Amino acid sequence: MNNILALLIIYSFSTTSYGQSIKEFLDSGASKANHGDFRGAIEDFNKSIELNPNNALAFGNRGSAKFFLQDYSGALQDLNKSIEIDPTNARTFCMRGRTKRKFEDNFGAMQDYNKAVELNPKYTEAYDYRGSVKFMLQDYRGAILDYDKAIELNPKYAQAYSNRGSAKYKLGDQSNACLDWSKAGELGYTEAYKKIRENCQ
Repeated sequence: MNNILALLIIYSFSTTSYGQSIKEFLDSGASKANHGDFRGAIEDFNKSIELNPNNALAFGNRGSAKFFLQDYSGALQDLNKSIEIDPTNARTFCMRGRTKRKFEDNFGAMQDYNKAVELNPKYTEAYDYRGSVKFMLQDYRGAILDYDKAIELNPKYAQAYSNRGSAKYKLGDQSNACLDWSKAGELGYTEAYKKIRENCQ
């Protein structure tokens, strides 16, 4: 599952809650977003919403597509609506947290990430994103705890290793920071090598 699907753009696996036509538009939109066609995805989600104005999944997915098009105000509006309809979707809270960060609303983002992990304690990305907010707030030890959890859930989560390395470096733990950056690089996060070159001589 790629990063887009892992964040929010998801298929409506069942027709129990959605009619067949609505499901087709949801799945088509998800497929387009998965291939980077966010504008085409939005058109499909629009059609799904026209057929069912209380379709939380369509609002959430449309908000996610708008996020990737950098329409953060539109994304926030759709994600708010999705949560109003269905306040049990951890992915929607996580994406709304990411959107709030674009408005530098770290407190609001933290609340949404907290809710995401409350709804789904195994939601790896939510721990990583929450750790990043703590890092921004200079709570480096708290950030490390979240990165630890993300890595525990997914030992191949390269960016969590890189982020944890940065938090350790801020605490003066250079040797372990360099080990984390090295691990991130081995797992394919090549930006970590720049940190090694700059800080691990």
